[in-house]
Amino acid sequence: VVVPYIIGIAVADAVWIPFWYVLAACILLPALAYALKVSRTVTLLPVLFGLGLANQAFHLSQIPADDLRNQLGVGRQIVTLTGRLVTTPEHRVSKVNKEDYWRSMVELAVSEIETDTGRLVASGTVHVFAPFRLAKHYYAGRQVKVSGVIKRPPVAQARGMFSYRDYLARHDIHFQFRTKTLRDWRLLDEARPPAPSLSVRFQRWARDALAKPLGGEDTAVRLLW
Repeated sequence: VVVPYIIGIAVADAVWIPFWYVLAACILLPALAYALKVSRTVTLLPVLFGLGLANQAFHLSQIPADDLRNQLGVGRQIVTLTGRLVTTPEHRVSKVNKEDYWRSMVELAVSEIETDTGRLVASGTVHVFAPFRLAKHYYAGRQVKVSGVIKRPPVAQARGMFSYRDYLARHDIHFQFRTKTLRDWRLLDEARPPAPSLSVRFQRWARDALAKPLGGEDTAVRLLW
């Protein structure tokens, strides 16, 4: 049952089709099938395909006036973003010359953008990268102001290869944002911070509980990041 819907999404990604036409067909087809007494199973498959196609086409065609895609150019820009953390940062660590090098990734829902020309209301979600480990008081729901370089994600290097830009676009993310130091980050709701979600509290408890008998974090515990 899910396969026709997924195929519809894939077709919408590859070919532009006005979603109103597809949606109208999805409404008319069951009525026509009922009048002609066609099997429900035969009718369900094209309807699911059409719904997947219409849903994806709708999301791809709706770009608000204040969307970042309408306010930023193609190249890199140094900007300051204000918004809310959509996710809790994920951390990665690699060892170089016996030293740990941390990286943090998080999604930020933007509400305001500041450039050389001024400050504007904005909307859209960006994928943020930091070359260090963000502290525990950064989690989903926190209001932050961050400075760094914003750019479009890279495209596929050759036909048929993985396109990171397309991958993020399917998650409605169209920009990457790279920060340099912790000084680029500022919490805006320190006076009344929101409580961490239950999932965040559980993950932190689980990591601490696993690390305690080991005398600290090891490779196995870091896999939970």
